[in-house]
Amino acid sequence: MAFQVKEAADELNRAFGTVQNSTGTVSKNRATAPQAQEARKQPAFDPEAYAARLDASHASLAPLGLSAETLKAWKAGYSNSGTNRGRLAIALHDRDGNVLGFAGRALADQQPALTIPNGINPQEIIFGADRVEQGTLYLVRDVLDVLRASESGAQNVVCFLTEISALQVEMLAALMATKHCDMVELF
Repeated sequence: MAFQVKEAADELNRAFGTVQNSTGTVSKNRATAPQAQEARKQPAFDPEAYAARLDASHASLAPLGLSAETLKAWKAGYSNSGTNRGRLAIALHDRDGNVLGFAGRALADQQPALTIPNGINPQEIIFGADRVEQGTLYLVRDVLDVLRASESGAQNVVCFLTEISALQVEMLAALMATKHCDMVELF
């Protein structure tokens, strides 16, 4: 029986690097996961690389009436793959301008109209908030309205990604205070 325990300990040591051997001592090597586990690690998400793969001039986007330049400026474009496949993928930013992920906006009557990546709470995002400056703030209903306003030269246009909750009203008030926006107009 002791022979089987030693063989098992040796096998575990080869697989994990550290085990207690049959004499009760512990190997000095630090325990590590098997190499197979290393191969399974997912690479970190690179928002710039993802945005570069989006097609801002895809024919399916023509009905939106937005220029490729506007879409590129907002890190948006047609997605050919992944969870946003067949949709307008749009970067979602935190208040500091860091990309959190990419939402997928339907181009036709698809449901849901907007898909949000796992791990992102859409109620915690004010789309366009990272671009707000001092002055009047304009609140619109849809991310496409924000993009269209931007293309027309309007500034300080934002929208919520969900129905408006009390938390979002508080977030909007905090944004206005931080950016010195004295009024909000609803469209």
